[in-house]
Amino acid sequence: RAGASEELRQFAEQHNLPVVTTLMARGAIPDSHRLTLGMSGMHGNYTATTAIQQADLLITIGARFDDRVTGNPKFFAPHARVIHIDVDPAEIGKIRKVEIPIVGDAKAVLEQLLAEGAERLGHDPTPERPEWIETLKGWQRDFPLAYEQDPEGLIQQQYVIDELSKRTDDNTIAVAGVGQHQMWASQFWNFEHPNTWINSGGLGTMGYAVPAAVGAQAGMPDRTVIAIDGDGGTEAYLNDPYWSGVFDVAVCSEPVEVCRALDHLLADPTKWGSLLIDSISTIWRDGEYAVEAAARRKHKDQYLTLYESAWNLSLWNPTKRLAWQIAANIKRLYPSADRVFSALSFK
Repeated sequence: RAGASEELRQFAEQHNLPVVTTLMARGAIPDSHRLTLGMSGMHGNYTATTAIQQADLLITIGARFDDRVTGNPKFFAPHARVIHIDVDPAEIGKIRKVEIPIVGDAKAVLEQLLAEGAERLGHDPTPERPEWIETLKGWQRDFPLAYEQDPEGLIQQQYVIDELSKRTDDNTIAVAGVGQHQMWASQFWNFEHPNTWINSGGLGTMGYAVPAAVGAQAGMPDRTVIAIDGDGGTEAYLNDPYWSGVFDVAVCSEPVEVCRALDHLLADPTKWGSLLIDSISTIWRDGEYAVEAAARRKHKDQYLTLYESAWNLSLWNPTKRLAWQIAANIKRLYPSADRVFSALSFK
């Protein structure tokens, strides 16, 4: 990390440049800033994504043009010339043709661009770009991120995340796992400072949220840390809380706040599968996941099985088999731990 958030803000203000962020860059510029458009791409908002598609120049700092942002690269930002700044030369030109490549640390490069911009602008006013700015404001007004929360209905995950953000201070660290809740957290959490958003990004690490939140709390004991995770991520780290309790591992003085989005399915594959193929369903049953999907081939009356069970009861049941294994190890290490053994035993 270059720690270049302040330089980014100054550079955007110096040239009146709207700023779009990737998933990993949330918080690099305050969401409340007049030039912030938010996150673009598959999980982004309309204004940020459309702004890129309509732009004639992209100044890309530390981003890698991954497929969640670009979709098909052939159709990504078709009118734009690209200035690509990255510390890793291998990233430049890998996905998108670049007109001006700049290899260097983001902070150092932005400092040089700020100095050069100040010299060239001199006493001239900052460029206003009135038409472009008004167009973007119109899109933000007409196509905002939104959700519907029925006061008498089930609580929506977006509502919970939105309320958590409103009820915590700007320095709260939000940590997400992998899946639909991760994308909603990036969309509906209000980020005002850098390093307040932690997730595994393109690695897609199931079970990441709580261990990462514990580490964040240990490193920043004076900050509130909230872990937001879903069904699948919770099961992926299910054994860790037991082991840390058994061995009395004290890693932080304050408890990590955990918000589990329980919707009884693997929501991300369900959503995208339903959009990209005819039918897909993800079912939670007796503590195991049975991920079942079928797609009808075009012009053929046959089905394809896209997914098999993620956890099969006979091989890997996180709430039964794993609990028995943990209980057996506790009993072996601590023969007197009858209470713990009984608590972890399942019929």
